[in-house]
Amino acid sequence: MPSRQQVLAGVCLCLALTSCLALTSCGTARTHDTSGTERSAASCAAVLRVDRVTYIGIGGLLRDPEVTGEEVEAVMPGCNDTGGEMPPEETVTAQVLTEIGSDTALLFNGDVYVREGREAPEQLRYWRTAPKCSTEGTFELAGTWLGVQGPHKPQYDGDIQLPYRITVHVDEGPDEYVKTQITVHADISTSPALGPDDVKSSLWTGGTVTAQVRCDGDTFAATALTAEEN
Repeated sequence: MPSRQQVLAGVCLCLALTSCLALTSCGTARTHDTSGTERSAASCAAVLRVDRVTYIGIGGLLRDPEVTGEEVEAVMPGCNDTGGEMPPEETVTAQVLTEIGSDTALLFNGDVYVREGREAPEQLRYWRTAPKCSTEGTFELAGTWLGVQGPHKPQYDGDIQLPYRITVHVDEGPDEYVKTQITVHADISTSPALGPDDVKSSLWTGGTVTAQVRCDGDTFAATALTAEEN
């Protein structure tokens, strides 16, 4: 599913890392929506309507749900979180989840949308559980760079200093990690590491990261990190 090319709805598109680096996630939003529309999760409810039936969005997925390939046309209501004229509703395409009827839930923009009045699928707990590092030796992961967290107060836009943690949606690597979202830890032993130039040229533009990783207990510890532009 195309979510691995973008960001979950509700994650901020970071234009200035100084506003959101210290102990908070910041990065690109990965999304299935090819329209390029940006919405504020803070003030606009995640809602879809299918044949006038309302589906409520549930985010926070750390694993990509399986889909059948079947698609359903849905309507996303207009969102006005800044004042002014209300934009028109938007017709979008949602995906049918494997082993879950479309009358119960759908997948759109990387989130599960549950029909109003129905219980969330029991698989939701699994989809919200990140994998633990369990591979022996050093191995390689590659995927979309979603965000960065660190304890240091940035001194300028894009400033990151070791140690920090990067969030990655894994597109390539051992099978148990592909199509999942993980956190990779970097410290002074990581070489090469990512720096301010990588934030500006890759993170802010929806680029990718390649990580040489080893397991430190359940943690993904980076021995080397490189970034590429989108």
